[in-house]
Amino acid sequence: GEEVVQNADITLETFLNPLPQANPAGTTTSNNPPNGGQANINLRGLGSNRNLVLIDGRRPMVSSLAQTVDLNTIPQGLIERIEVVTGGAGATYGADAISGVVNIIMKDDFEGLELRSTYANTLPEFDAQEYQVSATFGGNFADNRGNMAFGVEYANREALFKSQRAFASQA
Repeated sequence: GEEVVQNADITLETFLNPLPQANPAGTTTSNNPPNGGQANINLRGLGSNRNLVLIDGRRPMVSSLAQTVDLNTIPQGLIERIEVVTGGAGATYGADAISGVVNIIMKDDFEGLELRSTYANTLPEFDAQEYQVSATFGGNFADNRGNMAFGVEYANREALFKSQRAFASQA
C-alpha cells in the first residue's frame, strides 16, 4: 500500500503493469485502447478477462461486458496490499482465474484524514498533463467495534496525439 502511494501513479493499472506477470498491451497509454477508458490488468498476456480481480477475497461488480473489473473504481488510499497469484490459481478459484488472481486487500481500520495529489507531464514540451487529487478519511465508532472509511479521487489525463511529435507525425 505504501508503494502505491509513493509511486504516485495516476491509476492502479500503471502501478501493476511493470510486474513481470502483467502484460501492459492495450492500456490507457496505447493508441486506440480497446478498453474504453477502463484500467484493467492483463496477467500473462492472456487477456484481462482471463484473470480474476478480487477485493478482500471477494468478487466485485464487473465493469464491462467482457467481465473485467475497472481498477479505477478502487480508491488507492484505502489499499493495504496487493497479492498477485499466477501459478495454479485456476485450480483454487476456477475457470475465471486461468491466467491468475489479483487480490486487493483494503485497510479495515483507517483513521484520520489523508490528502494526496500528483502531477506529471512530458518534457520538454510540457503537454499531456496528468494529475490526480484524492482524499481518504475515516474513523472508528461503537467503542472501536466498527470502522467507516471513505475514499474520493479525481484523475485527469490529457490526450497526446502522434501528430504532436515530429518523429511520429508521418505515418
